[in-house]
Amino acid sequence: MRGVLVSGGSINVVQLKQHIRENDFIVAVDSGLNYLKEIDILPHILIGDLDSVKEDTLLWSKEKDISILKYPIEKDKTDTEIAIDYLIYKGINEILMFGCTGTRLDHSLSNISLLRNLDKIGIIGRIIDDNNIIIYLPSSTKVEKKDKEFISVIPLSLEGIVLTLRGFYYELDGEYLEYSTSLGISNFVVDDYGEVILEKGEALLILSKD
Repeated sequence: MRGVLVSGGSINVVQLKQHIRENDFIVAVDSGLNYLKEIDILPHILIGDLDSVKEDTLLWSKEKDISILKYPIEKDKTDTEIAIDYLIYKGINEILMFGCTGTRLDHSLSNISLLRNLDKIGIIGRIIDDNNIIIYLPSSTKVEKKDKEFISVIPLSLEGIVLTLRGFYYELDGEYLEYSTSLGISNFVVDDYGEVILEKGEALLILSKD
């Protein structure tokens, strides 16, 4: 089963509606409920301290009898991490995360780091916003060619990574990329598919458009 987590960051509601499937398990995280109300999609549950949900949205949630797990404002985890823990408990094996990037860089970075935690327990996680799809890179993956889409690989390992890229404009063959290098930024696929092979280390894969 696939889970859709809707948090309170930046969201294109048209894009959000396009991604949601009928059998998805949907979790609203705090003010993420505001976005779901806007497109009239009911979540299975609302999770968070509810400090940023609009009053009319809370009233709507009560009218629709949406289940609520309310947490105190002072806690050891963000609302988004608590929601991810809930989805793990529910046995979800893939999570699409919306509203997890935006003006709060601290929350954005924290949410991106959660992708690594998901991968370590065998759950596919993707953060999606209007301009990016962010993925914790598995050992290898294929990327479909799309117009005006940039592909970037960002090393996470302090010791760097070893990377092979095939079917890209800038190809690599077992190339060492040190931590903090920008060498893997703004590539693009020239074949039907590009192959990304991470031979050593940990990295993020980011698919971006302007």
